[in-house]
Amino acid sequence: MAYLIRTKEGELLFIHYAPRNGLYYRRFTDHPSPRTTTLASNSMGEYTAVLDNQKDLHVIYKNTKQQIIHMRPFTSGGSGRVILDDINDQYKICNLYACFLDQELHLFYNALHPETSQSELIHHCFSSEPQRAPHALGMIPNLGTSYQCIVSQDKIFLLSIFQETQYSLNIHTYEKSTQKWIPPTIISNSSFPISHSHCCLHPSGQLHLLYTQEKYGQYQLYYVNDLSDHTNPVLLYSCAHPIQPFFIYYRQGLWIHWLEGDQCKIMLSVDEGKTFSAPQRASLPTSDPVVFHYTSPTHTTSKILSCSQIYGTLLPHPSCAILAPLDMDQLHPYLPINEELKLYISKYTSIPLQNKSEEEELEALIEENKELKELQESITEQYNELYRLANELQEEGKKWRDRYYALQQQEKLELRKERSRRAISEEVLPLNEEED
Repeated sequence: MAYLIRTKEGELLFIHYAPRNGLYYRRFTDHPSPRTTTLASNSMGEYTAVLDNQKDLHVIYKNTKQQIIHMRPFTSGGSGRVILDDINDQYKICNLYACFLDQELHLFYNALHPETSQSELIHHCFSSEPQRAPHALGMIPNLGTSYQCIVSQDKIFLLSIFQETQYSLNIHTYEKSTQKWIPPTIISNSSFPISHSHCCLHPSGQLHLLYTQEKYGQYQLYYVNDLSDHTNPVLLYSCAHPIQPFFIYYRQGLWIHWLEGDQCKIMLSVDEGKTFSAPQRASLPTSDPVVFHYTSPTHTTSKILSCSQIYGTLLPHPSCAILAPLDMDQLHPYLPINEELKLYISKYTSIPLQNKSEEEELEALIEENKELKELQESITEQYNELYRLANELQEEGKKWRDRYYALQQQEKLELRKERSRRAISEEVLPLNEEED
């Protein structure tokens, strides 16, 4: 584990731990080999780093005395203070993570409950007020269980795996206004082990989630892009190896990448998670991979980059999977900007037709076919109605025609009768005259 923090444009702060040197940092600019500066020689491998609202660096680490130290290496003389003391290593404090909500420092970590020895996820808030007591958010499968925090809109969103009678994947939300956690949203609840989870905040505000679950010897990667419909996760991938995938959003592309055996694999979505490509092997060398905790708070990258953890390599200099080959924004200040790709992408995305995905085109064709079908049904219905009216008119015409023929025959009969009466009258009249 290592930290990469973009403190400003053209500068990348690298923080790492080595048993020989302790906790140290390097400040990368366009020079690929900066000097190494020790932060804490008595540190252990448990640490976290974060920038506050003034872009000052805060480092929290565990020392060899099992104490948790909070230090600001570039201010206040770089001295640190003890904020937690587990002198007997009773709680096994580990998996540290810190974030700022306005001016408040929030620390998360995994620890053992002293009575039950159950692993728990702990939240501790430090502010200008008297320190608040640590708060257990719930029982987790083990001390190595991963979790993730995202700060947005005066809230902290915490994604983590919990285990009581079953495994559950929950999103907890801490509100600054009330300084309380609201009831969690349960993403998944299952008897099958949930081994890993991760989330990514899209610049549009949409939260993307993924998690892996082991079922009968297969590790399955699930994806959720709509919290209002999280009961229907999408199965993206399955394999026989335990995997820990992470999101990367960079310039309209939503990536998922993970290590599987001796390979780094990737998937890409260009329609905000509606569809993903088939898994492919990435170009990242996997001989000595590392996970970077990546922070880029600069305004220029907030709309084009969103990520928190990335696989990468340390030598000859820190290099992030996906971002290093695509780097169009000096994310690695010691690497040349990929100007050709940047120009191509800018021209490609300026053509609306080329932005339309195959799924959108298919949906448009389906909608057009639906409209044509509705039109055909309407025409058929109108034709059937006209046919019915024509039959009725034909039947009515036949009735009037029969009546006309009947009346005509009756008139002819009456006319014959009248002629017969006249003829008889004419014959009788002369006979009467003769008798007279």
